Amino acid sequence: MERGLFYGFLVIGLLLVGATGVFLGTDLVSDEPQFREAPSPPSEINESSALRYAETLEQTRLHNRLLNETSPDRIEISCTSRSVAGSSSSQYAFVRCSSTTYDDGSVSDSNPYTVMYRIHTAGATRVERTGRRASPIQDNATSPQGFQSVPLSIYNFDKNEIRINTTATVLNSSTAVAQGEYRVSVQPEHGVVLDTVFTTLGTYRIHTQTSALTGNETWTLATDRQRLVILVGPDGVRIEETRLP
Repeated sequence: MERGLFYGFLVIGLLLVGATGVFLGTDLVSDEPQFREAPSPPSEINESSALRYAETLEQTRLHNRLLNETSPDRIEISCTSRSVAGSSSSQYAFVRCSSTTYDDGSVSDSNPYTVMYRIHTAGATRVERTGRRASPIQDNATSPQGFQSVPLSIYNFDKNEIRINTTATVLNSSTAVAQGEYRVSVQPEHGVVLDTVFTTLGTYRIHTQTSALTGNETWTLATDRQRLVILVGPDGVRIEETRLP
């Protein structure tokens, strides 16, 4: 690829507010791309500023990786994000991105991927995730036709490995005890997705515990588009409902 002095990019954004948090989507188009510098943290941490910052961070990271690996003539990146939880000092958000590169007439598309960010006053912590098999909770309740099982996700934003024990119990179950217990170790700044945990609609009591922290929450699963995430780190243990972007 021949590099010129011209460097142009176009960013298009969409911001929506829903019942499960703020949703943002942006596209980045870069012709004759050059390496980009990471953005500075927002001066004020809130849902909207955190989503914009997280998306720009991930776009920059992906853009520079693609440029370093293939040196394409054109890069197109599409990202969406959704807020998960937050406070006055930090915000958590999913970011999902995909890309297309053009080089000498060839076109290459990437598979979409999802990461989670913790945005705070000092910057950001980025967490990737891996999937693991998990036994589903056995309950006699019948789910609607086409219902897909819902995973349980655990994200460790700490700098040390954690061992976490989570119990999910179905409330008002027709069976004597319908629950699942999940013991996992999660590496520093990493996430684990336990698939096929929730296979029926209903209300669940969630109890999670590490060696130093405990969290409890009641959660109602009404659609297979919902997601339950457990966040462990500087803000303690948080059990939050969200949807993937």
